[in-house]
Amino acid sequence: MEHSKMHMQKRNKLMMYIIWGSLLLGLAAYWITGASTAFMLTLGGFGLAVGTVFTFLVVKKWLVNQMSYLAIVSIAVLGAVMMKMEPTIVSYFMAYYLIAISTLFHNYRHVIAAGLFGLAMTNYFYFIHGETMFPGVKGIEAVNLNSFMVLIIGALILQSIMGEKMRTAAESSLKKAEEESRNNERLLAQLQLAFGELTKNTSHLKTDSSTLEEISEGLTGAFKEIAAGAEDQAASTAKIDQSLKLIGSYTENARNASAEMRESFEETKGSVEEIHLQINTLSAEMGKASDMIQIAADSIQELQGETKDVESIVKSITHLSEQTNLLALNAGIEAARAGEHGKGFSVVAKEIRMLAENSKKSAGGIHDILDRIKDKTNQTSGEMLKGHDAFSSSLSVASSVQSGMNQILERVHEASESSAELEQQLMDLSRNTALVIEEAASVSAVTDQTSAVIEEVLTSTEEQNTRISSMAASISGLEQTAASLVNHQ
Repeated sequence: MEHSKMHMQKRNKLMMYIIWGSLLLGLAAYWITGASTAFMLTLGGFGLAVGTVFTFLVVKKWLVNQMSYLAIVSIAVLGAVMMKMEPTIVSYFMAYYLIAISTLFHNYRHVIAAGLFGLAMTNYFYFIHGETMFPGVKGIEAVNLNSFMVLIIGALILQSIMGEKMRTAAESSLKKAEEESRNNERLLAQLQLAFGELTKNTSHLKTDSSTLEEISEGLTGAFKEIAAGAEDQAASTAKIDQSLKLIGSYTENARNASAEMRESFEETKGSVEEIHLQINTLSAEMGKASDMIQIAADSIQELQGETKDVESIVKSITHLSEQTNLLALNAGIEAARAGEHGKGFSVVAKEIRMLAENSKKSAGGIHDILDRIKDKTNQTSGEMLKGHDAFSSSLSVASSVQSGMNQILERVHEASESSAELEQQLMDLSRNTALVIEEAASVSAVTDQTSAVIEEVLTSTEEQNTRISSMAASISGLEQTAASLVNHQ
């Protein structure tokens, strides 16, 4: 049923109560004033019929929109009957009662209909029962009577029009309020659902942030260990650089000594033809050459010792590179667990692992070069021993120059070749030492770069860890706020 129809049904129900109440009140009033029995029976019978029909229609909800006109017509007929049977001023009041009842529906049409009935009854009974119903009202006063009723009807029509407009506005406002209420209920339901989802998502986000915080702490610890390893590696690299520079100095001294020894052998070889005349000079030169060989042998032995120290340091660098590679691998695993948040850490860990592998390769290259240096040093030491033995033999047979001239010439020739070979080997050793120094400088640069990158990453990791802790605290506050809002709903 539409809203207007429901509203009209309520008015009809109220009219039903008014009809029964008016009937009972009228019967009681006329009985008290001593009305005739016929009038009482007519009034009671007609009123009972009207009330019964009206009640039946209201209960069945039939003719809802027409019931108002039926009530006006029924009351008008009842009033006319009462005026006919009891033509008194009291009965005439039914005309005004009819007009007053019509205003119940707040519709000017009902007021007009009731007003027309009232005017008709006024003028009809004025001419038929004027002396009994309107005693003392004659001529122009009858016009005033009609004018008074018209004014009342006009005022009630205006009141009905204004009341209908107010009712329409009230109904429109009520509809808008009901629509707003439904919209608010839907919005409230959506807000409750949204806050529920917010609480659920905030809980998941809190769990993820806790996991991310743990991973970040693990990465921070790993990078601290890597930083410590990088510092140790830098210190070891510095020691290697110092040892290699010392090896280069020893190698240069040995090469200079070898060059001087080769020149001495050339002079000795040129002087062999004059051996008979310069035997003493030859003995001195051979003694000098023996001393030089001894110096070169001592230098080579010291070079072997320094080579062993460098080899130990290279092994330490290799071990540190392996540890750095392992820590970088662990950092990559921790970054992979972090997912999207750990991509930056994964890239840095990969760069560190590559730097560690390069360090390991460089250390391996240094180890290979040291092996070659050691082999050539051992070979050079053997050659020096041979030269020393040759000079010893030459000195032992110097007194028998005539018998050992050929041996001297042969040994001088061998010594000259050994000296040239030794010089060549020392030159190779010098070049290899220079390469080792360059490699050590490269390793030192890589180590410094690695240390700087690790320090930067460690700073970023600690800052990220602080931000993650702040985010976790914010998420906890958001979760409490969402839960509070859901509880208030």
